[in-house]
Amino acid sequence: MILRPRQRQFVDRCVRTLRAKRSCLAVAPTAAGKTIMLSHIAREFRGSGVVLQHLIQLIDQNRAKFQKCYPEASIGVVNAESKASVCGPDGWTFAMVQTLVRNPDLICGWDLIIIDECHHAGAETYKKLIEAVRRLNPDVMVLGVSATPNRGDGKALRDVFSQCADVISVAELIRSGNLVPPRTFVRSLDGVADGVRDLREHGDDYDMSEADALMNTRSNNERVVEEWEKLCPDRKTIVFGCTVAHAAALCEAWVRRGYVADLVHGELPMRERQERMERFARGDTQVMTNCAVLTEGYDDQTVSCVCLGRPSSRKGTVIQMIGRGLRTVDPELHPGVVKTDCYVLDFGESLKAIRSLEQGVNLDGREISEEERNGDDLKVCPGCFAEVVRFASECPFCGYLFEGAVTVEEITDFVMQEISLVEASPFKWQKIFGDLVTMAAGFNAWSVVLRYNDLWFCVGGGRFAMATALAVSPIKFMALAAGDEWMHEHETDDTARKSKRWIYEPMTDKQAAVLGVTDRFAAMQYNKYMASCLILWDRNEDVIKRVVSRAAQAKQAEQGPVALIAAPEGYAECSLREMRS
Repeated sequence: MILRPRQRQFVDRCVRTLRAKRSCLAVAPTAAGKTIMLSHIAREFRGSGVVLQHLIQLIDQNRAKFQKCYPEASIGVVNAESKASVCGPDGWTFAMVQTLVRNPDLICGWDLIIIDECHHAGAETYKKLIEAVRRLNPDVMVLGVSATPNRGDGKALRDVFSQCADVISVAELIRSGNLVPPRTFVRSLDGVADGVRDLREHGDDYDMSEADALMNTRSNNERVVEEWEKLCPDRKTIVFGCTVAHAAALCEAWVRRGYVADLVHGELPMRERQERMERFARGDTQVMTNCAVLTEGYDDQTVSCVCLGRPSSRKGTVIQMIGRGLRTVDPELHPGVVKTDCYVLDFGESLKAIRSLEQGVNLDGREISEEERNGDDLKVCPGCFAEVVRFASECPFCGYLFEGAVTVEEITDFVMQEISLVEASPFKWQKIFGDLVTMAAGFNAWSVVLRYNDLWFCVGGGRFAMATALAVSPIKFMALAAGDEWMHEHETDDTARKSKRWIYEPMTDKQAAVLGVTDRFAAMQYNKYMASCLILWDRNEDVIKRVVSRAAQAKQAEQGPVALIAAPEGYAECSLREMRS
């Protein structure tokens, strides 16, 4: 697996800072590839370590990704069901922090502590655990990663982490095609704009009982559904309520309007909650209301609308809620679902207050220069005196806004994004048959981007992977991003071809024979790489068409008629040799 350039930079910065300072935090939003980057950081040290998680459902999925990227690692799990703590070279333990603190005999003298969702690290349980490891190994390093490190309760993280090593922004992930852009709509309800200003703070956010009294009226709940109905009545939606009673009332409001809606909350028995979530995942339920259940650790790629039915004074909470709808869709997992953005409907005045969806770099449209992005210089936050990377516009420790921080802006320049992606990719994206087909080929994998009528389809395959649909989108850039991600996953630095001089040499006699090109002058128009792409296309044309047809048929069944083949291009009816002639 090849790290994306930005992931490689993140890993290098964290490793460098850990070696110099022994502790640091770093910001990595949803879809940054956090577990993949953490596994590469772990491999750099080749010692032992522990990955601390606060949600039990995250352990299995993160452990599997970690093992794939770090196959030499011996991995144990510490939670309610398992007490397998591992130490020694390449020994890694995935653990619930509460379980470790209750079982001190399982604590080892690990070389590196990684704290996932490290905004929780200000709690006494984390500090107690770090001190216990430090007594066994005074040289232990501590790395914290979170999409939202700022704590709403004001507890500082500076006594846990000495420095901010890096900040990956939401804007970067949207520009790279790893997240869909949010489209934000603020809708005021009766008395809410003025009432929110008078809400008391309780813990790390507004007092939700007061917020319920302000927002949970029949007229307000009906208005939420009406505004949603005007904007996006066909979208799969998550709704956040102030309290269980408010979430239930919102659910009832959707049901009264004839929609299939359901409710989940922490007081439900686990089995019943799981059944409701499964119905939502299958698409049997269109709208899921909740109270404090889906904020962290829940991901459904098909969610394309998030309703903020509650106010929040905590920026991190708002970002976490919105993040539930920003993931891109894998068409193999969700055939027929096309998703290019996420609607965010704010009924609690939160977006006006937070001003930005970033914890470090704003969605302000400002291009960060290479000098800024690559520079190692740090700056000191006036708010808490922490060292942060110099391009950050907000301190990840205390939330201090540096000069120049501005408001959220949509990112829609997909043409420039496509050019940037192709230029930055370690793989050469070759156009064949004009703009109809774009292809990347490696030693282990290949990826093809095709246009059928108004949609772009991406198909990936290779020596060790069957051809599969990777993306369906009306925007070519999103399909290219999915294909480039496939290549990164299946190729290595040694097999990435773009920088290899030989690929630009004239095609070989053997390639010419396979392609049926007998004229010497015609052969000079092909280089080795283009010939390789054409041969791959010729050998996989039928299976690519079958995969695309299945994806198109699934889309037709899900969202209405779509022409499977762009007839004017003549693509489906002719073979490679007919196209060349």
